[in-house]
Amino acid sequence: MRRSLLVLLGVAGLAVIYALLRRGPGEAAAQSEGEVVVVSKGVIVTNVVASGSIEPERKVNLAFKASGRLGRVYVKEGEVVQEGQLLAELERAELALQVRQAQAALAAAQAQLERATAPPAAEDIRAAQAALDAAVAAYERLLQGPTQEQLTIAQVQLKRAEIALQQAQSNYDQVKWVGGIAALGPSLALQAATLDYEAAKANYELQTRPPEDKDIKALQAQIEQARAQLLRLQRGPTEPERRALEAQVEQAKVALEAAQVQFDNAALRAPFAGVVAQVSAEEGQLVMAGASVLTLIDTSRYHVQLRVDEVDIASLRAGQPATVDIDGFPGVSLRGHVASVGLVPLPEGTGTSLLGGGGVTQYEVRVELDEAVPGLRAGLTAQVTIETNRLEGVLVVPDRAIQVDKASGVTFVERMVDGVPVPVEVVLGLSGDGVTQVLAGVEEGDRLLVRTTSGAQELRSLFAPPGTNEG
Repeated sequence: MRRSLLVLLGVAGLAVIYALLRRGPGEAAAQSEGEVVVVSKGVIVTNVVASGSIEPERKVNLAFKASGRLGRVYVKEGEVVQEGQLLAELERAELALQVRQAQAALAAAQAQLERATAPPAAEDIRAAQAALDAAVAAYERLLQGPTQEQLTIAQVQLKRAEIALQQAQSNYDQVKWVGGIAALGPSLALQAATLDYEAAKANYELQTRPPEDKDIKALQAQIEQARAQLLRLQRGPTEPERRALEAQVEQAKVALEAAQVQFDNAALRAPFAGVVAQVSAEEGQLVMAGASVLTLIDTSRYHVQLRVDEVDIASLRAGQPATVDIDGFPGVSLRGHVASVGLVPLPEGTGTSLLGGGGVTQYEVRVELDEAVPGLRAGLTAQVTIETNRLEGVLVVPDRAIQVDKASGVTFVERMVDGVPVPVEVVLGLSGDGVTQVLAGVEEGDRLLVRTTSGAQELRSLFAPPGTNEG
């Protein structure tokens, strides 16, 4: 610092001598070397400028999740749609039928569960009890065998059938020599008597035959079934039975949901309110799952996607104000702000620029527009100026007034002292658009000489080290 001060004092002395020899006293002589400006308080603004394209708030390519034939397209390009609006659908009559079948299956499963878990009706209990009583009575009758009255009736029926058969046989024997007797009354009467006798005989044998084991087991099984049915009605389903019925209901619900999902996947609905930007398929066309059919954009707001070099990215942060100039709207500047700053660089090949033969890493920055103009649309080229810093009420000097001594590296300005420009070392702060903040060295109201190019070169040549060629 001491060396810098000594050099600066030397520079100041030589400058005073130079001014006196060349121009004589007075500020008017100094002004002939350039322009005199006054140190004042002002505003320092720093910016980052980048180019990008106007993009809508959201943009989505809509595609079916299943393949099929395109049945209907309900919108056209440029049409404004609302969130949830049906835009297009595949042919889905068969899918609708599957949904109805699944609904019916679920209703049946729910009804079965409700019927099994509901309190039994009194008439159902009475009917089950009657069925059990009838099965028990039949079993007991089988074991007891026929009553005496039943045996007597069976014997009488058999005896009467036997007598009737003998009578019919006698009548037949008297005329059996007659031709065509088979078609006459005695022959037919004999046949009927024979059948009656066989039936009476079979009935008698059935009444007198002891019960068989298979008949006993059949009636026992019937009794158990009737008793189980009555108990089931009285106590309701068991826990495993109830869980099984509930599982059937749940399975039917899943099947219905699956059918409904397939039905819904065959339709495209707007995920947000916007404008149809493109229709990529026609009705009747076979479309594949995942293939874009419609493009929807949200024009409620617009933003600009920027690629900013790594040298500027550190000065950017969300919320900084921005000015957006659009090529398609000359003379129109729109307000905006930084919405997000990328944390990772863009992929190689898409986010690098070539400067001096080397790749410069770039980051994506999103600037949202705070206002719009009629006719604004996606894809327009825009230049964005982002205000990264602003200092108000600080001392500023024009960049043209700032000089650097090559020998010492000292930064100085020429302050007018009694009409003579005197080099004064200054400490600089933030640089803006053509002006720079001064932290120390001058005060508000000081008058500085801003030399013309020729004058500044002549002054610097006096202080250049020997043998230096200033060109």
